Amino acid sequence: MLFRSQDPRSAVGWVALAQSYLRSGRRDDAMAAVKNAEQFGGDAPAIEHALALFYAGTGDPARAAGWERRFAASPGGSADGAANAAALSLDAGEPEMAIQWARTALQRQDSPRLHNLLGKAYQAAGQLDNAIGELRLAAQVAPPQAAFVYDLGQALLLRHDIEQALAVLEEGRRQFPEDPSIAVAFGVACYGQRRFEDAVTAFLDAVRLDGSIEQPYVFLGRILDHAGARLPRSAAAREFAAQARACATWLTRIRGRDAALPNPG
Repeated sequence: MLFRSQDPRSAVGWVALAQSYLRSGRRDDAMAAVKNAEQFGGDAPAIEHALALFYAGTGDPARAAGWERRFAASPGGSADGAANAAALSLDAGEPEMAIQWARTALQRQDSPRLHNLLGKAYQAAGQLDNAIGELRLAAQVAPPQAAFVYDLGQALLLRHDIEQALAVLEEGRRQFPEDPSIAVAFGVACYGQRRFEDAVTAFLDAVRLDGSIEQPYVFLGRILDHAGARLPRSAAAREFAAQARACATWLTRIRGRDAALPNPG
């Protein structure tokens, strides 16, 4: 075999060979090659990063996170490296490590993206107050980004701050009228406040923007069950009735899944 000397140059060859094997579906050969890369160059930062990418590609986020953390801890480590370590730690179900590395990333570079990442790490760790503080910092920076507004709204919903969530998501609807995720989240907040007509409008907008999202149909079905005859006879309500008839089969199929949804009482 090639690449036998114990130095990073041979490790580059082994990790490239492992990636090539992985792309061609030869997983066993890829794993054998990557073990040589680890043996011959696992202490070199560039190889650590390459190994993290390899293991992420195999669907092993825990091992990927471990290698990326080693890379991020190397002298001269960048904010991007620390952010990648945090994101991979989140994927691996290690929120405390994600918090540590997201903080490190922010120490190296202050940016809305990194505040959002730290907020998600706090949220995964169940620290919703800290999460909302960081997510708010990300969402309030101009110009706003739809994903950051959505993440803040979702965290507020998780903390049951419905009024704050409504305020954030309603503003998000004005800023990003073509974003289906924000429309869905706003609809959920309205549903929780029994604002059924507003919820119907938001869910129908979400369906119009992206008909592949299941959640609006589930909530529309619940609204039909709970509000039915009481639903105001607005244009949105009439459109909902037509949509419900068109999707009757689909709604019947998902009815069994919506038992876990919150009941507005």
